[in-house]
Amino acid sequence: MTVPSSLEERFLENMRGLELGAPPVRLLVAVSGGLDSVTLLYLLRFCARELPLEISVAHLDHAMRPDSASDARWVRGLCEAWVLPLVSSRLERRPAGETGARAARYRFLRQAALDEAARFVVTGHHADDQAETVLFRAVRGTGLGGLAGMPPISDAGVLRPLLPFWREELLRFARERRLAWREDSTNASADAARNVIRLEILPRLESEVAPAARRNLLRLAQLAGEAESALQREAARAEAEIVRDDAGWAILARRRLRAYDSTIGTRIVRNLLRRFGVVLGRTGTRRALQFIMRAPSGRVLALPDGVRIELELEAARVGRPVPRLEDEPLAIERLAPGEQMQAPVRIGGRAYLARVRVARCNGESETAEPGLHGLVP
Repeated sequence: MTVPSSLEERFLENMRGLELGAPPVRLLVAVSGGLDSVTLLYLLRFCARELPLEISVAHLDHAMRPDSASDARWVRGLCEAWVLPLVSSRLERRPAGETGARAARYRFLRQAALDEAARFVVTGHHADDQAETVLFRAVRGTGLGGLAGMPPISDAGVLRPLLPFWREELLRFARERRLAWREDSTNASADAARNVIRLEILPRLESEVAPAARRNLLRLAQLAGEAESALQREAARAEAEIVRDDAGWAILARRRLRAYDSTIGTRIVRNLLRRFGVVLGRTGTRRALQFIMRAPSGRVLALPDGVRIELELEAARVGRPVPRLEDEPLAIERLAPGEQMQAPVRIGGRAYLARVRVARCNGESETAEPGLHGLVP
């Protein structure tokens, strides 16, 4: 087997290995104008022609720098030169820091993807970004999933085909192809936490502690991702065995849950709660698990957004109760003998269709008291 050597060959091989679905695959490429996104766009536009891709470009002007409007014009010119459609916008209000800018950027990209009917939003995150992400999450506090870093394809439909490539080789490739790009002046500032990691911490780690720090962080992300996938598969298998659905509720077998390690149990509870839109932190999820496993029958744990965990003997019911409607009386009209009527009625919180018929009593000609002939749910 021939091992791909050039960056173009490796990129094409990586794209083929990603599960993108049935062709044609419509991509919305996020292009800021910087080295990473311009190189990504070039590779997709000119080096992946044999793939069934339909490409459009998205650019958001965050209005955070004096030259941001120039960047937007430059990206527009690039798209005209490369014959690619562009979706662009400019924020009316300057976002509060990088966190606000990132949130605004992804809101714009999600909406643009819907408008363009794109299957994926494609970003230029590369191996250096992955190493920085893993270190950032580790020092801030994270679990196994956080250590796995950014996935090549996220659940939200973000595609990152440059993750196997280092910025240094992207820079070398761009220079060889004589590509032009815009430099973001904020990347030279150590104000943002990620820039501190990029410009100060990682260089010192590699010069004074571990020369292969970035590569080791990438290896850690790979190992954590493999372990995370294995645990998720085990949790899904266990959930299929001990959880069943009943009228909008998830019914969990408490005795069978106790047979599993708490790591699997925590994942089962977390997955169940997410079905109902409840996302708890690590401590909250573990408390919910302990409640299910140890609390006596009859206890109820109230969670956000009206979700409850109700314990009934060896079963735990997880769900959101339907509001109980008040009983609705049945208004019976005055009927002649032999006549009948039907009308809706609510008893014990359930709705029925009541059918009423008036009959003669003992052959008498007088009308008897109306009686309830039947209830049909």
